[in-house]
Amino acid sequence: MVRFQYSIFASIVKSFNLCFILIVMAIGLQSCGGARQASQLKWHQSYLSRIAHADLGPEAKLDSMAISFIDMMNEGLKIVNPKKGAQYVERYAKQNDASIDLILKELDAWQADLTPLEKIGYGVKLAGKPYARDLVGVFRKFEKKYKQAKLIMSLSRKVKNGLLSAGLKSLGLGG
Repeated sequence: MVRFQYSIFASIVKSFNLCFILIVMAIGLQSCGGARQASQLKWHQSYLSRIAHADLGPEAKLDSMAISFIDMMNEGLKIVNPKKGAQYVERYAKQNDASIDLILKELDAWQADLTPLEKIGYGVKLAGKPYARDLVGVFRKFEKKYKQAKLIMSLSRKVKNGLLSAGLKSLGLGG
């Protein structure tokens, strides 16, 4: 009888240990993901700030911003929990709002000085950029995944509209 009670106790302890180990591993994986996301956001913030204040042309700044934006959206799509994905995008938006505004304002000012023919040439060039197709594809995936999270789409629209506006102005179709 004592052996039977001991074996039941031993199996309960083993089960408890296994559950404890699984819980610790799950928490560890979540914290690794959180640390990775924080590191990615810090990188984007540093990168966009340097680009916004760098002595580069508006076209190079736009290219850099678009690449950062595409990377962020891909990172956001990898987050399984939509709520956490939305929080990731919100943090990106808050951290980089000033840099994105600065880049888009500089781009608008630069385009205002272009002749209509130069604007058309720039629009064609912008449509042929390697990231143009990636941006459209990732934006569609992003909208589909987060279609119910309206708040996080504001930054996406801001950058998307900035890029579309730049293209339309370049083609002489925007105001």
